[in-house]
Amino acid sequence: MRPVVTDLDRELARLLIETFRPRLDVFAERLDDEEQVERLNKWMEDKAGPGVARRSWRVGDWKPCGAKGNRKPVTVEAIAEHVAGRRTLGFYPLHPDGTCNSVSVDFDNHRGTRTTERDPREDFDALAHALLRRGLRFVANHSRGGGGYWIHVLPPVGTQARVARAVLQRLLDESGVKHIDAGGTVDSLFPKQDELHVGAGGDTTAAPGNLFCLPCSRRWLAAENPGSHFVGTDPSDLRAQITHLRSYL
Repeated sequence: MRPVVTDLDRELARLLIETFRPRLDVFAERLDDEEQVERLNKWMEDKAGPGVARRSWRVGDWKPCGAKGNRKPVTVEAIAEHVAGRRTLGFYPLHPDGTCNSVSVDFDNHRGTRTTERDPREDFDALAHALLRRGLRFVANHSRGGGGYWIHVLPPVGTQARVARAVLQRLLDESGVKHIDAGGTVDSLFPKQDELHVGAGGDTTAAPGNLFCLPCSRRWLAAENPGSHFVGTDPSDLRAQITHLRSYL
């Protein structure tokens, strides 16, 4: 039975949108189960026709919601479905004008087949302390699996992505935090680009850049190893997630 979306889910969804201020004309969905993947691949096969090369989707892949040229916009109801645990959704932080209202870093001890012995919490704490010393606003949450961390710096509205990314990279360097390829636990910065690629005909939603998974999904909060909750909050308490986000507005 699919989870029911509650008013509490909708309240948290509004706060997620207001806090991260992402692109509102497109969002992404993670393919969470085999049945969903089979339906999508069957639709792709029927659309392409027999023998025609096409992409094959797998569990864990992300895709923009809606077809090219007809993307689905961000709505409170859609994001509430993420909070309720019905879907796993992501925001695109890079706006068409090259600005971003959040710039994020992912800390984890693995990247594909590559692993490191370092504890992600060490690097997370180093950057968090650097941000606190400078009085910079940021939101921090556990990853879906519970073992990693995310820090989302919240610059002034309309900050150029190249500036936000450069500032965050400078702080990572000053904190002695390294990429996982160099023995640290930094996976990537989001957005990964300074400017958005514009598709044929000027379609800015055709390739919306990189996304980050939204925190606060009841699916992941209730997992054996709870994840996606804000650092320092009880994953079993959805109201605690709401209270935490309200402090940033």
